[in-house]
Amino acid sequence: MPFLSESIFLTLVLLAAVGVYLAWPFLTGSRRSRSAARRQPARTNQSPVDEASALEERHRQIVMALRDLDFDHDLGKVTDEDYAVARAQLMAEGSQVLRAQDAAPAPLSPNGEDLEHEIAARRKRKAETRTAAPATEDDCPQCGRPSTSDDVFCPRCGTRLSKKKVSA
Repeated sequence: MPFLSESIFLTLVLLAAVGVYLAWPFLTGSRRSRSAARRQPARTNQSPVDEASALEERHRQIVMALRDLDFDHDLGKVTDEDYAVARAQLMAEGSQVLRAQDAAPAPLSPNGEDLEHEIAARRKRKAETRTAAPATEDDCPQCGRPSTSDDVFCPRCGTRLSKKKVSA
């Protein structure tokens, strides 16, 4: 008889431990909701570049989820009703992300404001060097590139150098 009472006691303790183990997620809240809350980044003052890249990544994820959903539906893994609901949710979320991308300011590269001014100044300097008179007699009259005494044509633009005589 003592053997029977000990085995019943151990069985009850084991069943209680398994019951607590199985009930733990229900007692403490869903593990999934906690992990989702952990993954959700805090909305602090993000730079436009970070926000734009986060929106691009979310858009990519939604497109991949839609592709996977369509594939699973074609294989028959997802019912028509579930497919319609899931697709509508993904499409709504995707349109929100696209609207957010459209509303977000375009990120500027460092010194991006000065870029147009730099391009204009460089083009102006280049035009001035082309139209300026050649500095020496050996320079090309068209582009201003220095040439050697053996050159008959300018190596840059191909203009015939008039001071040179072609010896036969």
